[in-house]
Amino acid sequence: MSVSGLKDLAGREAIREVIGRYAVGLDSRDFDLVGTCFAPDAEADYSGVKVLGGATRIVEWLRAAFSPVVSMHVMTSTKIDLAVDEARTLTYAIVHLVDEHEDDLRVRVRGLHYQDHFVRLATGWAIQSRVHRAILEYHAAAVDPSLAPAVRDTPTPNGG
Repeated sequence: MSVSGLKDLAGREAIREVIGRYAVGLDSRDFDLVGTCFAPDAEADYSGVKVLGGATRIVEWLRAAFSPVVSMHVMTSTKIDLAVDEARTLTYAIVHLVDEHEDDLRVRVRGLHYQDHFVRLATGWAIQSRVHRAILEYHAAAVDPSLAPAVRDTPTPNGG
């Protein structure tokens, strides 16, 4: 394989790692980890809510707005259009969110996609802009409320 082919593969894998890190960070409530996914001057659009002001502001908004008891982001197919120092991606996801609802727990299952513009920084690939769109959602009863703390306390790969 050529050097350019290896660089292309490495770039694609690094971008997939950022997408996975975002999901793990949200699900483990490690908002510092989530912040590492965004460029310092990033912007985001979460289903019509525009979040401007960079990575710090996006993390602040997510910390305030993202409040399920437990969550699981399953990132599925990702299409990557890669250029030298930037990329456009489309990632589909299935997200399970357990919310408190009238003295009980309810599961929201969402099908959504992320449209991202990535840039290559000195520190690696980062999301410059993100558009999050919910495509579908349905609700179900939670199976066992006692599972929520155990899932939330599951260690992340970095031991946190």
